Amino acid sequence: MTLRIAFLVALVWLAAAPAAHAADATLLRLFLRDGTSVVSFGEFARLDDQVVFSMPVGGPADQPRLHIVTLPASEVDWARTERYAAAARYQRYAETRGEDDFQLLSSDTTSRTSRCR
Repeated sequence: MTLRIAFLVALVWLAAAPAAHAADATLLRLFLRDGTSVVSFGEFARLDDQVVFSMPVGGPADQPRLHIVTLPASEVDWARTERYAAAARYQRYAETRGEDDFQLLSSDTTSRTSRCR
């Protein structure tokens, strides 16, 4: 169990290392059962009874300093956290890929319609 958590922490740390692309990261919130929240730089990982995430703690906005944080999963308000994460992911998709995907779908639909006539 401890080895799995250590591996996951190392994996998250390596994934968060290239801070040069900080503007590309989605900031998520983990809402805690006590009513507070913490910010996760990018996606968080839930492993058994733990949650591991990268927390920005200072530095310039384009290259924040990140700390790996582990919390007990039982401390997280999962219903609220998942609703927020879904909305944040949707917003990020709409800002970055939504228009391109819509154009691709539209052109594909148009070409299929033309072939059916």
